[in-house]
Amino acid sequence: MKYDQMMMKDIEENFYQGVKEPVEELKEKESEMQSLEELNNVLLRKEREAIDELQAARKAAVEYFEKKSNNRSSIGVKRMGVLDEQPFTRAVKAKLPNEEWDLRASELCSLWEERTRNPSWHPFKTVTIASMDREVIDENDDKLRELRDEYGD
Repeated sequence: MKYDQMMMKDIEENFYQGVKEPVEELKEKESEMQSLEELNNVLLRKEREAIDELQAARKAAVEYFEKKSNNRSSIGVKRMGVLDEQPFTRAVKAKLPNEEWDLRASELCSLWEERTRNPSWHPFKTVTIASMDREVIDENDDKLRELRDEYGD
C-alpha cells in the first residue's frame, strides 16, 4: 500500500513537472503577447496622431497658398481629378466668339472631368520604346478624336 502511494505520488510529481514547464512557457508567452499588444496600441495611437498632424499641416499649407496666390506666385495647388479649365476656355472661345463661350467651356470641362473619373475608359495604349513598355495617349480613341475634331488640338 505504501509502495502504491509512493508510486502515485511519484507519478503525480512527474506529471506536474511535465505539465509545469509548458504552462510556465505559456504564461510567459501570454505576458509577452500582452506587452506586444500594448506596444502596438501605443504605436497605433502615435501613428494616428502623426497622420492628424500631417493632415492639419497639409490643410494649412493649401489654405495659405490659396490665399497668397498672386501674379508673381510660382507655387500653385493642383487638386487631383480636377482638370485645368484654361485649354477648354481657349478652345471654346476660338470656336464660339459670342457670349456663350464661358458657359459652354464650363460644361465641356465638367463633361471631361466626369469622363476621366470613369474607370472603364482608358485612353492609353502601351508601346515599347527602347525595350521599355510605356503608356502613351491613344490617338485613335473615339472620345479623344471627337474632342480634337470639334475643338482642335
